[in-house]
Amino acid sequence: IDVTSGGDAIAAETDAVIIDGSFILSSGGGSSMKADSSKSTKGIKGVVNVIIDNGTFTISSSDDAVHSNGNLTINGGTFAISSGDDGIHADSSISLNGGDVNITKSYEGIESAVITINDGEFHIIASDDGLNVAGGKDGSGMNGWGGGGHGGLSGSYYLYINGGYIVSTASGDGIDVNGAITMTGGQVIVNGPTSDGNGALDYDSSFKI
Repeated sequence: IDVTSGGDAIAAETDAVIIDGSFILSSGGGSSMKADSSKSTKGIKGVVNVIIDNGTFTISSSDDAVHSNGNLTINGGTFAISSGDDGIHADSSISLNGGDVNITKSYEGIESAVITINDGEFHIIASDDGLNVAGGKDGSGMNGWGGGGHGGLSGSYYLYINGGYIVSTASGDGIDVNGAITMTGGQVIVNGPTSDGNGALDYDSSFKI
């Protein structure tokens, strides 16, 4: 499936469910373009849920590459993502259970209020935070209210790392959590940050390993 769209490349009013396939998606003119605030220009969007079991994805989007207004689950697949905003974003929660994800350009690499990483390999390049756990609807994106570390109570936001291999190369925080982190397994490598006022690991509450 090869889609070039001025708006969303793939959009579902409820759930976007992809079991397998090969996808080349360009939305809103691609990642080099500034997203048009008057319309949605995401690569893959589900208003309720996004569930991806497998597949090969090449996505260039001016807004989020993979986006859910609710929950997002990736169980497998190979992703080459270049985004003008977030690489992978969900307003409520993200569950990463496998796959090979290479985000070569993003503002926030992976962002949600709750992120659970169980398995998979993730290489992230971000101009702000690599992993950002914060509230708000697409809140910390280029077209939102600015960088991470804003919004809501710290008790509402969690990062769980139970497995996987994560490499975060970020100009901002490598990992930014407006709450608590629990890590029971996996490997995390942080390169950066390169801008003042940021840290390799930034969390408001606790980090239990």
